[in-house]
Amino acid sequence: MAKATIIKVETPAELYCHIQGHEPQPCYIEVDLEAGTISATYDPEIGGGVPKSVWTGHVRRFRIPPLTADAANTIMEKIKPLVEIMLDHWEEEWDGSDWWAHLLPAGIRAQEQISELVEEDTDYWLPEDVVFPLEDIDWFPYVKDEVTARTTDEQLEELAHRTVKDLEMGVPSGVLPEGSYDDIVERLMDYRDELKEEEEEEDAE
Repeated sequence: MAKATIIKVETPAELYCHIQGHEPQPCYIEVDLEAGTISATYDPEIGGGVPKSVWTGHVRRFRIPPLTADAANTIMEKIKPLVEIMLDHWEEEWDGSDWWAHLLPAGIRAQEQISELVEEDTDYWLPEDVVFPLEDIDWFPYVKDEVTARTTDEQLEELAHRTVKDLEMGVPSGVLPEGSYDDIVERLMDYRDELKEEEEEEDAE
């Protein structure tokens, strides 16, 4: 029987990617029939372009939410026996220009079982399984009063660290997107600079 290799998700928020001006990138579990691997990743293509390996069937995708690393690694372990059935039951066909991968009946059944579990069961994923988007948290009103026109960069950075820790404690999964700290620092510095400009305008009058 074929043995599948799981490529683990290493960092807690690795699967969450939100490019400014676009919706968050879709996430997938990918089964590579040729390499015998199971991985979890977000789609790097804006607009959802399909890689050739997916188009030809050599890589099978299963849509998932932006899971935390722990949740993603756990589900990959859970579906591993089904993936190994897929790896044992597929074949290639040459159509004159490309090789196409086709699952045999047992492989199709295994793929359907994976899809039923990770894609179709809407109750399977809990809030604590998913990276919590920073933009869904109205955090700024709770910290703005700690910022003045004379607050230093170092003080703002410390405030941002405390804010991240507080937010992580408050969201179900305890995981915010990578870059949340930088986004909070930037917002706090912009606000500090706005206060400076207001003071300067008042002094000039």
